[in-house]
Amino acid sequence: MNARLRLRVTPIELKQAADIAPAFKRAAALGVNAYVNTQTAIFSAQSQPIADHGLKFKIPGIGSNELSVEAGTFMSYGVSLNDNFRRATAYVDKILKGTKPGDLPIELPTKFELVINRRAAKALGLTVPQQLLLQATEVIE
Repeated sequence: MNARLRLRVTPIELKQAADIAPAFKRAAALGVNAYVNTQTAIFSAQSQPIADHGLKFKIPGIGSNELSVEAGTFMSYGVSLNDNFRRATAYVDKILKGTKPGDLPIELPTKFELVINRRAAKALGLTVPQQLLLQATEVIE
């Protein structure tokens, strides 16, 4: 419990698709106010059922990329997948032209995106502040 922020983090682990419904039932029983999707295989492969359960139990979620928001999660903030893939092609080009992979510099992501799903917000009974909408890279209506 973070007393200053009045925030309690309750880890609820998902290892497989069968864990989704029980996890949301447990979260609702515990009074969880929101959930965070991490960028793991289960969240990527099961983004639609996870978003659907979040809406069913009225628990807003935040994801690590726009794919979860397109599935119905409330919002995401994270690395732009499109930009990362675009930049990766430059690495592939250099390697195919003979550069040793070990000679290429390690790059950090440079583009981040805030994506908000207003349909999900409405279904969850949330009002998104105009200031946040103005900062969003994309707003799904």
